[in-house]
Amino acid sequence: MTATLTRKSGPAVFRPEVPTSATLTHVVGDQSAVMRFMADPASHGLPSDDPSKSVERIDTHGAAVFLAGERAYKIKRAVCFPFMDFSTLARREEACRAEIAINKPNAPEIYLDTVAITRDKLGHLAINGQGEAIEWAVAMRRFDTAMTFDQLAANGQLTQTDLDGAVDAIIGFQGHAPIRRADDWVADLSAYIDQNDQAFHEAHKLFGLQETADLTRRATAEWRLVRPILLARGEAQAVRRCHGDLHLRNLVRLPSGVRMFDAVEFDERIATGDVLYDLAFLLMDLDESGERQAANRVLNRFLALRDEPSDFEALAAMPLFLSIRAALRAKICAMGAQHLAPVQKKAMEKEAQRFFAYAADVLEPRDVTLTVVGGLSGTGKSTIAQALAAAIGRTPGAVVLRSDIVRKTIMGVGWHERLEASAYTQSVTHQVFTTLRNLAQKALASGHSVIVDAVCAQADEREALEGVARGVECHFAGVWLDAPLDVRLDRIGRRRDDPSDADARVARLQEDYDLYDVEWPRVDARGSIDDVLGAVRPLVDRLN
Repeated sequence: MTATLTRKSGPAVFRPEVPTSATLTHVVGDQSAVMRFMADPASHGLPSDDPSKSVERIDTHGAAVFLAGERAYKIKRAVCFPFMDFSTLARREEACRAEIAINKPNAPEIYLDTVAITRDKLGHLAINGQGEAIEWAVAMRRFDTAMTFDQLAANGQLTQTDLDGAVDAIIGFQGHAPIRRADDWVADLSAYIDQNDQAFHEAHKLFGLQETADLTRRATAEWRLVRPILLARGEAQAVRRCHGDLHLRNLVRLPSGVRMFDAVEFDERIATGDVLYDLAFLLMDLDESGERQAANRVLNRFLALRDEPSDFEALAAMPLFLSIRAALRAKICAMGAQHLAPVQKKAMEKEAQRFFAYAADVLEPRDVTLTVVGGLSGTGKSTIAQALAAAIGRTPGAVVLRSDIVRKTIMGVGWHERLEASAYTQSVTHQVFTTLRNLAQKALASGHSVIVDAVCAQADEREALEGVARGVECHFAGVWLDAPLDVRLDRIGRRRDDPSDADARVARLQEDYDLYDVEWPRVDARGSIDDVLGAVRPLVDRLN
């Protein structure tokens, strides 16, 4: 857990996620001498008489972080919670070393080493000095806190490059993470629901007894429904020792790229879970922050890059994953609110209620729709599909299956690597559409809406996709985008870093296609994105 950075006029102010006073009943050791030492600029070779060189301190329920010059030092608090035990020096040393071991491979620009706070024979304290170690700390390089994802999102500065970089970092980390047993983790999920229920009952004036009972009943029902799917995820090696705390504040944009940090180090069980459950924390945080379009982009890139068919079946558990993540946040906010001044208490209680409402809402059933956006190259299929996705179906919006990406995945090349003509034969195209149908069927059967983004120039291709919708008994919306050749050529010529290989030659050849038998609603796509969306949305919205 990390502190929340709140920007005000003047210097940055940090609000603990759970206030320091909330930990008083859990404190099991006196660290006051170490805390005073770390807060002293002289301890870090900084002048004591220069306010600009002062040491900033950030407090959370489990740590105190000291920002001094270009360094940051995290001291584990001598506390003992049911979920986190830092009660002895040995445990705190172990936790510091674990934090370095887990996080340094993902963010070597941030994490340095475990250091000792020592005391010599004269009683003087030092960082890695002479004498016995009386405390341990995680040493880190400081970074610009305005670049954490929560701040970027709050300021409207979170870019598609940021989101794509986050997904790439997450997949890279998860791909090397140790594989764990599914049955233990699935049982833990049920325990989380029970623990949340107990906490909400204790704070019933905040959440309501009936509302709590309803949330617990529905979450438990969802858990029972998806339990067989989650147990099968063990066979797919999808249950791993993950990050465990993958929210917006634990992602940062650095000059070298997006890095995730502050992974859970104190409890293997809390950090263990399905890779989609790990991702769900970020999806929930983005969506709850009003960034559903961003959450949808993250989910779709994750699914496409992993290229794991069982992920599409496991989407059946996404509402439960999102609900549990939000409920945990509601519980933590409620804990912290108990120890705040009235104004701050009211604000945090509202935050707790907001997360609680989200946890309940995300379990509400949603209609399932298969939408297909067809049209020749350059008509704007991918742009329209991505713009539609976030508003279709359940959180965080529809899965988008793009034929260009599926083709390159089948051929084993990167999305932006140009394919030879042999990759566009009839047999390969048949394989592409078979994959599109199979993945769409898995996602739709899981209760998740899908958008297929493909040319669909052949009648049998369109009919086969309609057949998928009939097979799972969901709504179907087919839309055909039309645009004259000059518009298509202009758009194709302006493409940069696009998975499509279509060029001007392909666009001209497509003019000879016989499209008179297209029965889907045809939309004039020569206008702006907003104009085209304005025409397409009513065709899709009536089914959702």
